[in-house]
Amino acid sequence: MEIYERILNVMNETKKVIQTGHNKFQGYKYLKYEDILTAIRSAMIKNGVLYYNSVLEEHLGSFDTKKGKMNWTRIKVKHTFTDGKDKIEFDNWGYGSDNGDKAVYCAMTGAKKYAYTTMLMLADGIEGESTDPENDKPEPTPPPTKAPVNNQGGFPADWKKDDNDPGPIAEDIPF
Repeated sequence: MEIYERILNVMNETKKVIQTGHNKFQGYKYLKYEDILTAIRSAMIKNGVLYYNSVLEEHLGSFDTKKGKMNWTRIKVKHTFTDGKDKIEFDNWGYGSDNGDKAVYCAMTGAKKYAYTTMLMLADGIEGESTDPENDKPEPTPPPTKAPVNNQGGFPADWKKDDNDPGPIAEDIPF
């Protein structure tokens, strides 16, 4: 069996992933990494598909906020899905910021979540494909906050893209 057939089997055996994460500060639901792994793990094992990754580039920095220092990172990650013989690989960028030591972990988790959801076309029911009346109910709009809006995705206002950085656009998957 070819790797693409194995991936198709995983896709067929994986159902909708339910969003159980909730960002209280910005008021939205999201897919937790644990939810994605729970949804795909048995299908990946059953079909002999292994995932691994490696960091190709890492950019680190920090900036000051009203509450103290904020650390940020951008990482370029190579994702590999394999059956031990054939493989499908692609790269993307992960971004993270944290006032402690978790920026790199946030960036890696984001990159891996994007890899899984893209490669396996995981549905979360949020963009109109849900037929579940419970999921179709609109979320109540949270009251406005006075927190400052950061339009740089967690990066400092004076952050500039360098010529070698492709920015937040993920590279194309090679098929």
